[in-house]
Amino acid sequence: MVKRLTFQERINVVKYAARRANSGAARHFGIAATQVDSWVAFEKAGCRELYDPAYKSPEITEELLQSIFSDLDNGLSLLQACIKYGFKNTGSLSVVLKKARSGKPLPVRRGRRPKNPRSRAPDPLDKKLPEIKPGATRQELEELCRKQAGLLKAFKEERECRVDLLKKFEALVHDSLKSSGGR
Repeated sequence: MVKRLTFQERINVVKYAARRANSGAARHFGIAATQVDSWVAFEKAGCRELYDPAYKSPEITEELLQSIFSDLDNGLSLLQACIKYGFKNTGSLSVVLKKARSGKPLPVRRGRRPKNPRSRAPDPLDKKLPEIKPGATRQELEELCRKQAGLLKAFKEERECRVDLLKKFEALVHDSLKSSGGR
């Protein structure tokens, strides 16, 4: 589990790392050495990532990706690219670069994907009743009447099934309460 530090604790980590090595500060505070490295680098660059925990990564556009790729090809390190382009850490930038290189679409929304609801069989009652178009022929009107009659029949059958199921459920509940000594 990652240890979450407050604003003042982050400043103390950077000050401690300035007096001693980054790895020593990481051991002393019980956090990852790479996190200390990035905080120290951001502090030296004058970025406010250390002081502003409410962070929003930059909007990823094609121009930004081309600029990042050209800078990386010219010898800029991943950490320096993070500082230059405003990414919070090297992990988030490397994920964006990996997806861009593979040709996968970049995420539009952030965070966890919503869970997919269970797929259900299509309900015949979800279909809309067909509309009558002006100037329809007699055959089209008869076809519409047959469709509407079929949907109404399905609706009545559905309602009857629900009533029957409700009666059976009530009987089961009543029997289970009777056998368990309730009510």
